[in-house]
Amino acid sequence: MSIIERIEKKNKRRKMYSKVLWMTLYLIVLFSVSGCNGINQILGLIRYSQEYEFIAYDDGVELFKYNGSSSSVTIPATYGNKKVLRIGDDSFSGNKNITNIIIADGIKEIGARAFSYCENLSLISFGSTIERIEQYAFTCCDSLTEIILPKSLSHLDEGVFSDSGVKQLDLENGNEAFSINDGVLFSQNGDTLLFYPPGKSEKTYNIPRGVTHIGKSAFASSLLTTLDIPEGVTSIDSAAFENSSLENFNFPTTLTYIGDYTFSNTPWLKQKKEDYVLVNEKFLVYYQGKEKELNVPEGVTAVSISNRDVNREDVHILHISAQVSSLSIGILTAYDYSYFKVDDENPYFSTVSTALFNADKSILLRYPSGASQTTYTVPEMTSTISNFAFYRCQVNEIILSKNLNKINDHAFQSCSTLKKICIPTETIVIGNFAFAECRQLEEVLLSEGLECIGTQAFDGCDNLNQIRIPKAVEHIGRRAFGVNSKIVIIGEKNTYIQNYAEENGLRFKSESNT
Repeated sequence: MSIIERIEKKNKRRKMYSKVLWMTLYLIVLFSVSGCNGINQILGLIRYSQEYEFIAYDDGVELFKYNGSSSSVTIPATYGNKKVLRIGDDSFSGNKNITNIIIADGIKEIGARAFSYCENLSLISFGSTIERIEQYAFTCCDSLTEIILPKSLSHLDEGVFSDSGVKQLDLENGNEAFSINDGVLFSQNGDTLLFYPPGKSEKTYNIPRGVTHIGKSAFASSLLTTLDIPEGVTSIDSAAFENSSLENFNFPTTLTYIGDYTFSNTPWLKQKKEDYVLVNEKFLVYYQGKEKELNVPEGVTAVSISNRDVNREDVHILHISAQVSSLSIGILTAYDYSYFKVDDENPYFSTVSTALFNADKSILLRYPSGASQTTYTVPEMTSTISNFAFYRCQVNEIILSKNLNKINDHAFQSCSTLKKICIPTETIVIGNFAFAECRQLEEVLLSEGLECIGTQAFDGCDNLNQIRIPKAVEHIGRRAFGVNSKIVIIGEKNTYIQNYAEENGLRFKSESNT
């Protein structure tokens, strides 16, 4: 691969995983949760030392940001009288000075993108207590060529070492979660291939017999050109081959699932000339036709997408054929469809007006973002709004079903013209980012049955000045209302609601005073 091609790939990754820059005051109060069924953890103030910024939890601190300029850094086990529990998201990202990192014993987690783009980082010692490394933690660390994963590690997210220089991967003896075979990382029992080092120089690789699953970003950015996938492999997860040099595959007949972006920016995909790119005649992974109606070919059972850079206006209609049983979020949100069509013989999907549902219409899967309606009423039989169902939709008013139980993550994110939403009595959960970046949203009416408001659920709702939260709510996620200092939280005194508002620096007004 040429230097120019490597740079182009890296720039695409940089755009994809660019971090959000936090503008912090000297004192910021935050609140963190592990999800609607998780355990609440109250955060205190961000604390400063000369080199580090920390966030204080009730049982320890998180390293929020590194401000130093040293080339060799030892991350401490304690700050004051508190244990350092976690290295935070983006905390060292983009640092050009660091060459060596030593993580003290006691630290358990490395956050997402924590050391991403540390291009001179060449040596890291994980210590003996790291249990979790989150997504893209070391992506684009060019100088990082050798890794020894600790015995304590039990969770490794997708793309942790993608676009890095890692050539050699080892595992400490006694690790109970993973195994190494010929320098490639697998699950302990060997049935899942998790990570192929992108710096390995071999051009051909035969996946061992017994593997049934290829994990997210497993071969991302690898230098391989040929991959043999044996019979028995049933699933290939999202972005598994993205940005790799792969040109040739041997696909098994046992495949039942291929995730989004699996072949994105690969030579294999670039050499395809046909309008509909299929795998094993039953997986549609790419469309490059000129027609405004994407007609899923007969015989196809699953549809995903393998290109992040589609023109959203290229396709107006998605026509789902009779045998399709699986549609990825990627294909549903890739284009600004005007409406969906489902073959009369398809037993898995259905439509009401322009929107797409599951067969019995209990789940609204996608409202077309190119639809012209300004008002939409969700059918009465619908109990769940799926992930990204209204993402980027231009609709002013949405009337929800009275039988709605759950609003999933990102369901209404970036509905830029939505001004008012009334949550029905039966709704229990509002998911993470559910209404994030609804810039024109002015009024939210929450029902008495609501119990959970997810992380950043209303983040970026700049026109939302106040919201009444019913007393049944027992969980509100981190930055649920963003850093919108003007918002007023209305609720009962001496309740979880009042505590949440005060701990997050939000103004609180008692219902008795309204």
